Amino acid sequence: MTARPRLFLALTLPMAAGASLAAALPPGFVRLSDVAPTIAQDMRYAGGDNFTGGPVPGYSTAQCWLRAEAAEALGEAQKDAHGQGFDLIVYDCYRPRRAVAAFFA
Repeated sequence: MTARPRLFLALTLPMAAGASLAAALPPGFVRLSDVAPTIAQDMRYAGGDNFTGGPVPGYSTAQCWLRAEAAEALGEAQKDAHGQGFDLIVYDCYRPRRAVAAFFA
């Protein structure tokens, strides 16, 4: 079995500073895994494998959250890519304001 090539997408979308990732999703947002479960996710800011060496404030869970429209569009792109022998992978998917503040600090 050969590994399928992957298309890489870097998605960073700002989220409200007060939105807790352990709480309910903000209005209009969905978990990418609920809409397009075959898209791989690499949420490095939620763990230690990133340029900071540790979890970044605001990334308390390794889940990709996107606006529903963006998740659905990525799901369609995944179907097209998969049909051509590729799969998508997304990185981080959002950028909480707490993370931006931590990067500047």
